[in-house]
Amino acid sequence: MEPCLICTKSVEYLKLYERFDTTFINKYDIVECPCCRIKKTLPVPENLASLYSETDFIAPQSRLYHWLKRILIRQEIKRIVKTTKARDFLDIGPGYGDFSENVSQSGYSVIAADVSPRRPYYIRHLPRIPYLRFDYEKLEMADPGRARGRVVVLRHVLEHIKEPLNFLRKLAEYKAGYVYIVVPNFGRLERTIFKNYDMLLYPPYHLWHFEKHSLQVLLERAGFEIMASGYDTIPTVWTDILLYLKHKKYPAFIIKCWEFPPLRIPLWLSLNIISLNNVVWMMAKLR
Repeated sequence: MEPCLICTKSVEYLKLYERFDTTFINKYDIVECPCCRIKKTLPVPENLASLYSETDFIAPQSRLYHWLKRILIRQEIKRIVKTTKARDFLDIGPGYGDFSENVSQSGYSVIAADVSPRRPYYIRHLPRIPYLRFDYEKLEMADPGRARGRVVVLRHVLEHIKEPLNFLRKLAEYKAGYVYIVVPNFGRLERTIFKNYDMLLYPPYHLWHFEKHSLQVLLERAGFEIMASGYDTIPTVWTDILLYLKHKKYPAFIIKCWEFPPLRIPLWLSLNIISLNNVVWMMAKLR
């Protein structure tokens, strides 16, 4: 028995199944809280920071991939602005920086914040976008007053946070106006099909596994009111199959064919049917 870090009730987690990491050496348990139905990965690595490199996100993506992401990101920006009517953003955990880049190009104000001392690739030459340090262990941000009233964007961030409830409560302390959260949808079809090869499960990097219900419980307990929610699709099936081919030690020429860009892109797009609704998003405002 222990307190659930989402609903805070004292529960005995139910073990759903075991999953290997991408090395297929280390095994992890996926467990569920019987009250809020949040799923989490156990054991949690003692030093989460050691999983991530300071050299992540400082190199470009392929031009085609970056262009395709731009289309999806612009749709998300319109969604946020339409719902919140806000024009000021705080992008925490910006990855390559392409979301912040597109927010700025769309004519809105944006601040990016992350743990790395180096700016993400796509905002490295955009001084109009301030870049702040964020400590995910201490849940502290440099110059926290700049979060006031902004839309805090957490795209594929919350599943990596050790204590997501305290993390969101800290944003509430900073008087963030809104939060926009995007996380993998645990109820996705590809998890059932690909099992250990489902990249969105991704233990131990993904500590939490959300569905709409558990994400709503989390936000409401943190002091936010739900405004809108829905599903998106990101193309991960191609990567799932690639992981399977490598683990099963298929011949190198088959793997190279699968990675060959003229073949990869049409496969990447056509396989999306299996990935439908593999991501859940939710918008909320501070009460």
